[in-house]
Amino acid sequence: MSNKVVKYNNQMNEVNLNGYTEKELNMFFTIIFIAREKHTNLLEISFSNLKELSNGDTHSQRFINTLENVNRKLIRMAHEIQIGNDKHIFSLFNVFTTNTQTQILTVRINEIFAYMLNDLIGNFTKFDLLEFVSLKSSYSKNMFKLLKQWESKKKKNLRLRNLGKYFQFL
Repeated sequence: MSNKVVKYNNQMNEVNLNGYTEKELNMFFTIIFIAREKHTNLLEISFSNLKELSNGDTHSQRFINTLENVNRKLIRMAHEIQIGNDKHIFSLFNVFTTNTQTQILTVRINEIFAYMLNDLIGNFTKFDLLEFVSLKSSYSKNMFKLLKQWESKKKKNLRLRNLGKYFQFL
């Protein structure tokens, strides 16, 4: 196991990542890993660092296409959470900018979302990033993170119909 541990609030497992490819999931969780490491809402990530950590495509244009696809999907995705009496509907990232000249990705994490990455006391999921990116399909990646959420309990009953929100084929 490497020291590249992705760690986030369990509520993030409710974020619907259906339709993301294997490479897009790698990129998304690599950004989550880097965001947690930085403890800041504004990130500047070099393409080379992102490629290395996410097992990204070595072909530059395909890599940029994957980055842009992740951005498009994140923009379309609204997440809902209930905090006390307030129901928040928001996107995870406010800014997602790719600069092909400087080869830098700039990401601004929505402040409401930041709690899912930092100040974790209980109810969190953690897994090794390199183990995650080594998985070969989006289905195995989604199942992996769900199983990691319940790893310490050693037992969890899941209803097949409830898995539909995590997997497109159900």
